[in-house]
Amino acid sequence: NKKIKCSSISTNGSEFTISPAVGTISSATGIGCTTQFDTDSLHLQLPQFLPPGSFTLRIKNGDDNNTLLDYCDNTIDATEELKFTVLPKAPTPFDSLAPVKCAPNKLVVVFAKPVLCSSIATNGSDFSINGSYPTSIASATPNCTGTTTREVVVTLSNTLQQAGTFTLTLAKGSDGNAVVDECGEETPAGRSISFSVKDTVDASFTYKIGYGCTKDTVQYFHAAGNGVNSWKWSLDESQSSQQQNATSLYSVFNEKTIQLIVNNGFCTDTSTQKVKLANFLKADFTTYNDNCPNEPVPFTSTAVGKVTVHSWAFGDGGTANTASPTHSYAPPTRETAFTVRYTVTDSFGCQSTMQKKTNIYTSCYLAVPSAFTPNGDGLNDFFHPLNAIKAEQLTFAIFNRWGELIFKTGDWKQGWNGRQNDKPLGSGSYVWLLSYVDRDTRKRVEQKGTVVLIR
Repeated sequence: NKKIKCSSISTNGSEFTISPAVGTISSATGIGCTTQFDTDSLHLQLPQFLPPGSFTLRIKNGDDNNTLLDYCDNTIDATEELKFTVLPKAPTPFDSLAPVKCAPNKLVVVFAKPVLCSSIATNGSDFSINGSYPTSIASATPNCTGTTTREVVVTLSNTLQQAGTFTLTLAKGSDGNAVVDECGEETPAGRSISFSVKDTVDASFTYKIGYGCTKDTVQYFHAAGNGVNSWKWSLDESQSSQQQNATSLYSVFNEKTIQLIVNNGFCTDTSTQKVKLANFLKADFTTYNDNCPNEPVPFTSTAVGKVTVHSWAFGDGGTANTASPTHSYAPPTRETAFTVRYTVTDSFGCQSTMQKKTNIYTSCYLAVPSAFTPNGDGLNDFFHPLNAIKAEQLTFAIFNRWGELIFKTGDWKQGWNGRQNDKPLGSGSYVWLLSYVDRDTRKRVEQKGTVVLIR
C-alpha cells in the first residue's frame, strides 16, 4: 500500500516462504522497478504449479538481512503473512457475450480468465452458430496484446437485421482444439451461449402541409412497425414531440429541417428531411421618389411569393391590376405626396400590402434662380436648383469671386443658406456649377451661372 525500495528486494526470493512447503521461492522481482523507490507490487516465481489447497505466504529476512524497506527505511514486520487458496483447475467457462447491438455482424465473446491467443483458429472454426434464419461464422480474431486475451471477436457471414434467437456453440477448430486457457485447460466443445436480436427500424416519415395566411400547419407521420415504441421529433423553430405522429405550427414561411429518431429498445434509426413552406408572401415595389405631372410614372413590383392577383391604388383615384404598371398624375396646384398602395394575393388566397409615397411636382422645368434673400423670413432663404426631378448623379457647387468653393451638395433639395463655415457672407454675385444625368436621355448635362445674394 506504499512504495518500497527496489534495492531492498532479494531477487532470489529469500525473503518469502510458502507453507505447506512446495520448495523455496525461485525468484522475486519488483514490477516496474526503474529507480530506488518505484514499486508497490512484486512477482514471485514458484518452482512448480501449486496444487489445490490453502496456503500461507510469509515474509522473513532475506539474504540481504532485511525484509522489504520503504522510502523511510522502515521494514515490513517478519510476522506478517498472507493466506490464499488455490482452486482445482477447471476449464474456462464459455458463457458470456458482450452486449449484442442492433444489426450485428460481429459478436464479442468474453472469457472469465485469459485464454491463449494461439488456441484461437482465425478461420472461426472454433465456433458455430444456428438460429431463426441462416448465418455462419466467417472468422475469429482474438484481441491480443500479448500471448493471452479475454476477448475474441467472432465475425458473421451476414448482418442479423431481422428479429430472431441464435445459439453460438464452441467447437474443436481446424487447429485440433477448442479454446485453451492460460493454465492449459481446454474448454470442452459443445458449450453454447444463446442471444436474441430484434428487427432493425426505419425512421423514414411523410408529411402533409396545410397552408394558412398567418400560420402553416404541418402533420408528420411515421408508420411504426418492427416494434418501434419511441419517437423523438425535432420540428424546427424550437418545437419537438414524442408522439408517433406529430403536428407543428409555423409562422415563418421558409425551409424547415425536420429530424426523427425512432427506437424499439434495441435498434435506433434517424431520418432528416427538409420541408419547404412555399407560401411566403410579401408585397413590395419600386418607383421614383419625385415625378413629373402628365408623364407616365413607372411602378415595378418586387413582390415575393406565388402572386396571382396584383392590385394598385395610386392615391389619386387611379388603379391598375398588372404587375408593373405606369400611371400619370394630373398637375397638382402645389407639390403633392400621393400614397401608393400595392396589394398582392397569392394562390392560397392570402394577401400582403405595401404602401409608399411619391411626390408629384407642378412642373419639371429645371431652373436656377438668379437671386435669393437669406434673411430668415421663410421666403427665398435658400439657393438651389428648382424642379430637378429628373436630375440623377447631381452635383451643385457655389464659388466666390476668387474661385473658392464655399458650398457643394448632391441633393438638389438641399440649398445654400448664404453662409460659409456658419458665417454669413456679404451681398454680391457668386458663381454656381450644376452637373447631372438626365433620367430620360441618360446624357450628362453641365450648366453654370451666377446668383446674387441680397442682404
